[in-house]
Amino acid sequence: MSKAYMSIQEAMQYCKAHTVFLVHTDNGPDLWTNGRKMPMPLRRAIFKHREQLATMMQAGDKQLCPARDLHFLHWCWNGEREVCELCEQVEDSMTAQDNHRSA
Repeated sequence: MSKAYMSIQEAMQYCKAHTVFLVHTDNGPDLWTNGRKMPMPLRRAIFKHREQLATMMQAGDKQLCPARDLHFLHWCWNGEREVCELCEQVEDSMTAQDNHRSA
């Protein structure tokens, strides 16, 4: 029998291996999968660890960056804090898509 959910480390390893990354939604962190189906233990892990993942995203954790290998090369000051420009671009584009869909 498989586990009901993955550990946070297993979930991050799966995301890295399958080019899946997290985005902010109204309900907290969620998977951006580009329409691909994801294993239920991964989805449950994201839900179970959503508070910790949200904190990691806010801190700009390298494990959650869609461009992990380039993460620290693209840090800049955004007026409030240092952020990874690549992480910020993904968040901005996802927010724009969500706004476009709701309009």
